[in-house]
Amino acid sequence: MAPKQTRRPGPIVVDRELIECSAFWDLRAKAVRVLVRFFGKRKRTKMTLGRRQDWVTTNDGAIVFTYAEAQGLGINPNAFRDILDDLVGHGFIRIARIGGRLHGGVTLYGISDNWRDWRPGIDPPWEKRKRDSRRLGFEQEDVRRRAEGTRAANRAEGKQAPGRRGGEKGG
Repeated sequence: MAPKQTRRPGPIVVDRELIECSAFWDLRAKAVRVLVRFFGKRKRTKMTLGRRQDWVTTNDGAIVFTYAEAQGLGINPNAFRDILDDLVGHGFIRIARIGGRLHGGVTLYGISDNWRDWRPGIDPPWEKRKRDSRRLGFEQEDVRRRAEGTRAANRAEGKQAPGRRGGEKGG
């Protein structure tokens, strides 16, 4: 299935220096595709800085790229997560705000120039994407504690555990 086409007016501008850097050539093909999409989502305005005019990104830190959008491009969620890790690790994007259901809202990204300092085999000095280390959902300890609480409450009320008959002993 071909990816859903969304057209935005204007060109996607990528600096020649970026295309020629080692960080760009170290990316996988899908990561390059996603990076180009990030560049397509940034809004640039020509501003006067002193005597010269330059293009400035006006929505830096407010770029939205959802997992659903990546799926529309034919990229599964696990691959998209790895691509985001690559792009942050190589210094092309940064995470401005973490989103998600529990955080409320979507993750906001910004375009970064850290790719200039990237070197193969060396950990970058900037912060990588943080793994979600929260322990969400049920864990064995939670299930055991809940079961013990239910058994104790049943004993207090004089009820039998489900599946047991009066005279049988459990093992």
